[in-house]
Amino acid sequence: MDEFSRRVENFILKHDLIRPDEKLLVAVSGGPDSFALLHFLLERYNGNVSIAHLDHALRVESVDEKEYLEQFARERNVPFYSKRVDIKKLQVEMKMSFEEAARYARYAFFETVVAEQGFDKLVLAHHADDQVETILMRLVRGSFGSGYAGMRAIRPFSSGKLIRPFLEETKETILTYAQAAGLHYFVDETNDSPLYTRNRYRRELVPFLKRENPRVSEHFARFSVELQEDMDFLDELAQQKFAEFGEVKSSGVELQISGIKSAAFPLQRRLIHLLLNYLYKNGEMKEISARHVEEILKLVERDNPSAKLNLPNGREIRRVYERIEGLFPVGQKNQEFYHQMEIGDRIVLRDGSELKMRQKSAGVETSGLDGIIVDAEEVTLPLIIRTRLPGDKMKLKGSGGTKKIKEILITEKVPRHLRDSIPIVTDFTGRILWIPGIKKSNQDTKPSREKKQYIIRYRKNLGGKMSMHDDIQKVLISEEKIQEKIRELGVELTTEYEGRNPLVIGILKGATPFMTDLLKRIDTYLEMDFMDVSSYGNGMVSSGEVKIIKDLNTSVEGRDVLVVEDIVDSGRTLSYLVEMLKYRKAKSVKLVTLLDKPEGRNVDIHADYVGFVVPNEFVVGYGLDFAEKYRNLPYIGVLKPEIYAE
Repeated sequence: MDEFSRRVENFILKHDLIRPDEKLLVAVSGGPDSFALLHFLLERYNGNVSIAHLDHALRVESVDEKEYLEQFARERNVPFYSKRVDIKKLQVEMKMSFEEAARYARYAFFETVVAEQGFDKLVLAHHADDQVETILMRLVRGSFGSGYAGMRAIRPFSSGKLIRPFLEETKETILTYAQAAGLHYFVDETNDSPLYTRNRYRRELVPFLKRENPRVSEHFARFSVELQEDMDFLDELAQQKFAEFGEVKSSGVELQISGIKSAAFPLQRRLIHLLLNYLYKNGEMKEISARHVEEILKLVERDNPSAKLNLPNGREIRRVYERIEGLFPVGQKNQEFYHQMEIGDRIVLRDGSELKMRQKSAGVETSGLDGIIVDAEEVTLPLIIRTRLPGDKMKLKGSGGTKKIKEILITEKVPRHLRDSIPIVTDFTGRILWIPGIKKSNQDTKPSREKKQYIIRYRKNLGGKMSMHDDIQKVLISEEKIQEKIRELGVELTTEYEGRNPLVIGILKGATPFMTDLLKRIDTYLEMDFMDVSSYGNGMVSSGEVKIIKDLNTSVEGRDVLVVEDIVDSGRTLSYLVEMLKYRKAKSVKLVTLLDKPEGRNVDIHADYVGFVVPNEFVVGYGLDFAEKYRNLPYIGVLKPEIYAE
């Protein structure tokens, strides 16, 4: 294997970019970078690779290049997807720069193909020199936060992920690889035109930096990775702070000043970034710079309890006594909105409500569905989420009659001031399918195993809450601390049970996340089984009655048993369980618990291995629930009292 291929393969493994049997869509322009990437992937993943090509309609030669690529794909039985877009026309229509319009067209095309054809990964040929250009451009433009870190090796995209296997390779090493492989590729002369910003950086700045230090691309790559890791860590801390001190409303976003000031200064900046992310769509964030963040932080520090800051695109930031308010433009909550939705998309509306769309499978739960199911053959994608229009009508489910949307909203007693903010779901032909939360059309149908169907779900934002994280009063134990403690427990239990082949019993449902992560850290032979033993029901206070809902499938007689539990609280359930296992003649019984709440104990039982001792508060997350909710939180948090108060 040549040195270039070895480095790229190691990069793919390091970042877990490609897994066996994943469907890969490779973006191929026809230039040396993308052709080298295509060649590299075909040699290793042939059968899983498809090609996507967008013709920008700029050069006469582009037609021939597209035909060559199509022939190349046909000869190798590689699926080929292409589209021609007049970028200059799009630039005028969308009032964008040429580079912005080209990027928009490419990613819109890729997103459509990924979603419609079910690809797992979109693969791009960005390389280390591209990374240098990107970071320099963002620094000069005045980006902020994670934008300075440049491009990521992997990130979410459409219904899958976007990956860049060549991100740490230079243009020079890629050209050398392409030439050694005898690849035929095309050279786009517009890539040398000084009319475009990136080209000026490529022609003037990058060569200068390489003369100063030939390893500059390597240093920028390391800078990017380290900064991304730092920013990810700060973002996670900021999300936790925002869950405690922030709130999203239909008019805007609020953030308590006490919460901002309680954070270290780098974290304060990240909190402001979060606030701005709620106020602006992704495409609008380019209008925001570090200067705006600093101005907002000055409002936080000043003694003046009432102040206002105007931001680009009509947004406002206000200091209102002990809180900062980020406001949408006046009347925006009743302004028009328009979203396109493909398979796998999640659309978040201004009021925090969200719609999700996916292709229905046999495993999708549809009982109690707040949504609709439509037959794929009956609708045209993408679906449209928009505000109502004059004269809108819908064929109703059941009666089959047609009724004006205005009349439906009046009949359903929707307040006048809310009617223009109600989402209307249509297919691409304009046929109205659904008024979420209010009325379904005759297109809503029953689940079918024979037909291809789409399922669209709706989650209304009640009281401004954005997610289950908003129900958490404070994060008690972070995800990082949980995993660190599990590693420690794994070492202890490996030593304890080496050569003893223990039977590890998980107590459903709460112990499942803990047990799953813990067993990965116990480096010895073992067997596992599960029991469902409960004394709680759906409430927060132990009923005192212990019930076996699911018993073991394995005999414990003569076995060393390790019971895995999420929390030891009153102790009734575990005391009963331990006595039962001893009665069934287990050789030994030991207990490992993630959490121990000794203040809640009313029987004499102690765990042999304890992750954390917690106070007598109502904790949820990482397996622990309230009324079957919050088990999937990645951390342990204290639930707000109003959530479980009667």
